Amino acid sequence: MKAKRWSVIISILMMATIIKPINTQSLEIFHKHRNEWIEVEGIKGGRIKFDERTGTIVEAEKSITKAKIPEQINGIPVKVIGVMAFAENNNLTLVQLPSSVKTIKAAGFWRCHALERVLFSEGLEKIGLDGFGECTFLYEIILPSTLNSFDNAFRNCTSLAKVVLPKYLKIIPTGAFYNCESLYDIQIPTSVELIETNSFYGCKGFEHLVIPGNVKIIESHAFQMISAKSVTIENGIETIEPHAFAGWIGSDDILEKVIIESSDIAIDKKAFYGQTNTVLEGIVGSSTEKYANKNDMKFSILGAVSIENAEVKDLQSSYDGIGKEIRPEIDVIVNDNVLEEGTDYIIEYKDNVERGTATLIIKGLNKYQGKLIKTFFVNKLDYELYNMPTQSEIKKEYEKIKSLDTQVVYEVNHPSIIGKVNDASLQNGLNVLNYIRFIAGLKPVELNPEFTELAQIVTFINATNGTLSRFPTKPENISTELYDLGIKGAKASNLARCGTIVRSIWAFMHDSNSNNICELGHRRWILNPSMGETGFGHSDQIFALYSIDKSNFSENEKSTMWPAKNMPIEHFSNLQAWSFSNPINFTDDMSVKLSKNNGEQTWEFHSDDDKSDGFFNISKVSYGQAGALIFRPDNVVYEDGDIFKVQILKDDEFVFEYEVNFFTLKEISEPNIELEENQNFEEVMVLEEIKV
Repeated sequence: MKAKRWSVIISILMMATIIKPINTQSLEIFHKHRNEWIEVEGIKGGRIKFDERTGTIVEAEKSITKAKIPEQINGIPVKVIGVMAFAENNNLTLVQLPSSVKTIKAAGFWRCHALERVLFSEGLEKIGLDGFGECTFLYEIILPSTLNSFDNAFRNCTSLAKVVLPKYLKIIPTGAFYNCESLYDIQIPTSVELIETNSFYGCKGFEHLVIPGNVKIIESHAFQMISAKSVTIENGIETIEPHAFAGWIGSDDILEKVIIESSDIAIDKKAFYGQTNTVLEGIVGSSTEKYANKNDMKFSILGAVSIENAEVKDLQSSYDGIGKEIRPEIDVIVNDNVLEEGTDYIIEYKDNVERGTATLIIKGLNKYQGKLIKTFFVNKLDYELYNMPTQSEIKKEYEKIKSLDTQVVYEVNHPSIIGKVNDASLQNGLNVLNYIRFIAGLKPVELNPEFTELAQIVTFINATNGTLSRFPTKPENISTELYDLGIKGAKASNLARCGTIVRSIWAFMHDSNSNNICELGHRRWILNPSMGETGFGHSDQIFALYSIDKSNFSENEKSTMWPAKNMPIEHFSNLQAWSFSNPINFTDDMSVKLSKNNGEQTWEFHSDDDKSDGFFNISKVSYGQAGALIFRPDNVVYEDGDIFKVQILKDDEFVFEYEVNFFTLKEISEPNIELEENQNFEEVMVLEEIKV
């Protein structure tokens, strides 16, 4: 047994010399004095041997569970914990040292795997090699200010997480916390001037470690194989030796960033060997930047501000493209500061010409670091029109409606108080509505009985009140249930007081009096490609057209125009505005050029009214389709055979053009359905800004 003990001691000493040569004083372990086993108050669970000549506890039984060591034993001060005195005790959980103890010799508490707590007292000056080495359960220690030497003292204490170093410490000794892989809470005192080799080798728990500027040298391997989010090397440190922060390529240890505040520091070429992903942060033009460039390491500017969380102002979700690069005008803001392009950042673009998702990459310059990626959608402005009929096809359809009875006839003895328009009158109105949609190239719609009932209730309530309102008050002679249905219908209908159903529909298509010309909402609801069903109501000159229906939503992919490609002059006059509606909104930089008969007359329309040759508005309110270009030329006459060309521009760049061919229906017969040319139609109410 004794032979084994000596062999262990010799092995420890030989292993320690690999890190630091053994002190010759350690040879005293071969000259121990023989002592008897004694029981001591405060030491629980076993006995010790005490050398009274030197005040040394030379040996302790492995059964000891707590060692509260007294100041004196038999009146003799306890000064030293001897070599391996408490080593390899797997029962020991607590050690409390008195102020009389000056030295803990090599392996004094080595491999005490159950040791959880050590209470040091002021007065302790030295802990020998592996004094507490491999105490794998030890979590936290507070070292006394008197301690100045503790080489390899806590080597392989793998659970050690918190350490308070001596207040006046000058040197963090060799291997002090070697492979303390859980260590995360330690503050290096400003008194420290030297961090010796292997001091923190393999410590993987650091978040943010600061090495103060009073440290002059960081020796080789001092922080090798550590993990940390950041290490700050303050200004004043002069030398970083080989492998001081080295790592192994491909290892899981991550040293994310090392901040070096000095502009001139000697960094050995292998100081960061293997740390291929570590970012060195330093002063522009400093030795740190030169080192990073020379060794293919990432470099960032000290005091840099990340641009990754910048606010990008005025970037829209989509832009209309015209076949050239889209470069949005934006502001990049960091901490309420508007950055300057070219000085603080640059912008790169990808896929910003053709229709699709474009990428905008903001890259920081100088003190602004990192990059920010944003996307936007490019809408290629290549408008597609619905397939509109020829002049002969329109004339043929007109033959079907020209002799319609436009008078409104009600069903006799209808049981409901609201009354009901007979099916023939409803169908006549539907035929006119679908004739108009046919001219525009749109699919016909059908009457929905539910929508017709709601529309009829709306007109009955308004007729009873003598008003025209989308929010009428409740008449006394109807139930609350009926009134609620009326309000539901009113919210989804266009209203008019224009006499007959047919006349009201044509009034909706005119829509160009001062109250309605800005949006042309009535017309745009009738020309809504999504509409598949509608309903009509009529009471005492008041008409309701149920408008909000998108049962044909898949059809809303192209642009609609009025006047249409082939346009009867009987259905369009100089009092009416032109409209070009689109499923996607128009931007404020859109404009229109209009010409008659190859330049016989020309007009231009811009958002600036002073530059427009007539009325112009860019509507961004959804009436079936998202937006519309609305324009009405001054001093215009439409005659049979006239050809008008419309050019749409964006930021004065050509985007799209189409033609309108005017013709007359008179060669067939004089139309029975005449458009009222009085621009002051009786009251017409369009739906408010309802998005569909």
